[in-house]
Amino acid sequence: MLKPLVMRDPELLGWTTLSGDDPEQPFERTVGRACHYFSFSDYTSLFLPETIREACDWSTRYDARPFAMFFTIPDANDCSDWGVSFSGLVATGADKGDGIESFLMQTGHTGPSLSLYDISHRFIIVPDDRSWLWMGDRDADLAIFGFTLEAEQQRFASTAGFQMFASVDEAASHAKSFMNYSLDKTSLLQR
Repeated sequence: MLKPLVMRDPELLGWTTLSGDDPEQPFERTVGRACHYFSFSDYTSLFLPETIREACDWSTRYDARPFAMFFTIPDANDCSDWGVSFSGLVATGADKGDGIESFLMQTGHTGPSLSLYDISHRFIIVPDDRSWLWMGDRDADLAIFGFTLEAEQQRFASTAGFQMFASVDEAASHAKSFMNYSLDKTSLLQR
């Protein structure tokens, strides 16, 4: 089912609306509104094979439900009447993780020499039921893996297989020292 999402695609706009993303707002507010349980890592973790595997495994556990992976960036060329460029894909657990990774990381999908990782500013992974929301922002060098169910967050934290920050405080400290980004922790702690 691997399906590209391209700029101005109504389906992509639907996924963006589902995610709740507002590029004008800090990304932690969007994740904090949608979820109650969190894991934290650096921005590049959203593109790791382990993250892709986790999304595919979730889909497989839930009857091949689709999930989308896409990014939002400011449109420097003003070629979009939205003021933001979108690009990404929709997949299910039946899709091969390495095919998804190839789409995200290799050239030819968004231009001759740039991958989605290279040009992404805010990257989002969300399933069609929004039972979790994984979002990262390059300005913070952070990824927040948000979940509506504590059991799903605990499962993810124990099986993801990549380095995560131990707490929201450690994630905030990283963002501040590495990118001078002040993470709004209260957005994540309100329920």
